[in-house]
Amino acid sequence: GRAKGSFARSWRHLERHTQSAQISHPELSQYNMYKVHPKVAQNGIKKVIGDIIEQHNQASTKKLRSDASIGCEMLFSYSPHVPFSLPFIAQYEKAMLDYIKAEFPDFKMLSIARHCDENSIHWHVVGVCLDNEKKICTKKVLGGPPEMRQHQDNFAARVAHLGLRRGISKSITKRRHTTKTEWERRKEIERQAQKALDEIGL
Repeated sequence: GRAKGSFARSWRHLERHTQSAQISHPELSQYNMYKVHPKVAQNGIKKVIGDIIEQHNQASTKKLRSDASIGCEMLFSYSPHVPFSLPFIAQYEKAMLDYIKAEFPDFKMLSIARHCDENSIHWHVVGVCLDNEKKICTKKVLGGPPEMRQHQDNFAARVAHLGLRRGISKSITKRRHTTKTEWERRKEIERQAQKALDEIGL
């Protein structure tokens, strides 16, 4: 279910995901991109994830826990202040895919979505982490928060040649993470406010 939700959100398949997406530049929607693994296209994400879990349980002496991390979604983005440029997007995307391949060799990509029409151009990369025995190894591949923060630093260095630099750490800004529920509530308030303004002609 979570895997299907991740796909639906990044592909905007569900109405609430479409509504929560902040489409700031509809004229750039034509440059959005969606790619999916052939097995997912043929059998659906539910079947593919089910097969992966079954393979893991056959290869491992311990069955996968019901709350185990089966896969992950990576988000890549850069500042909206960077002017729109297809060659720049292509260079960033290549650096991103090269980084994933080099740093996460056990990460098997199931889908990738590029959104160019929101406030910041960004990519959703969804996949699973499998070792040579086809056992799920998400935590081993991704590590914990310190390792993930280090990857943010490392990737920033990888794209520095494009004129990009690392954002300010939240340890300095003290910013608090906005939950999905909070974000959707905020977007709903904005939609209702805009609807009211439209009705009175403002």
